[in-house]
Amino acid sequence: PPTYDWTIDATAPQTTITVNPPDPSGSGSADFEFTSNEAGSTFLCELDGAGFSPCASPHGFTGLADGNHTFKVKAVDAAGNLDPTAATYTWLVDATDPDGGLVDPGSPLRGAVTLTATPNDAGAGVKEVEFQYSSADAGSWTTIAVDDTAPFTTPWDTTAAADGSYDLRVIITDNVLNSTPSAEIE
Repeated sequence: PPTYDWTIDATAPQTTITVNPPDPSGSGSADFEFTSNEAGSTFLCELDGAGFSPCASPHGFTGLADGNHTFKVKAVDAAGNLDPTAATYTWLVDATDPDGGLVDPGSPLRGAVTLTATPNDAGAGVKEVEFQYSSADAGSWTTIAVDDTAPFTTPWDTTAAADGSYDLRVIITDNVLNSTPSAEIE
């Protein structure tokens, strides 16, 4: 008699994200790679709750705004079984430079003084503040100290610098290595 063989597949595939951006990230672009435990699967992707749509690995995004983002991906196997629990990755994009400045220590300065920075970063947070000085209007900066702990202050022994006029500034670096120099205090 004639025979017919068939396969029953009622088991949903499992989806795994294998490549993702760092968290936090200093880039508005993100690349993902993902896989399924069942060969021949197709995928559905979603970014920030916008709805699932067909996609393939690798899959990338550009122009992402600062803030938290969530990527989800589900595998669909050859029998049409959908992974009921999407593989999910959430990360913070912070492509904006930090800001802030240096509290004016007054003038003239003599002996040991304390310099205080006022850094701000609404994204990934402040990593460090580098305190610098330069001969007035020279634009050639010398590091006094680097502080990586709030409240971001440092002592400066002005006796190590020759008499004269100086400019002071800080360079603020956030946790994804965006950095910016402050306005100079003359």
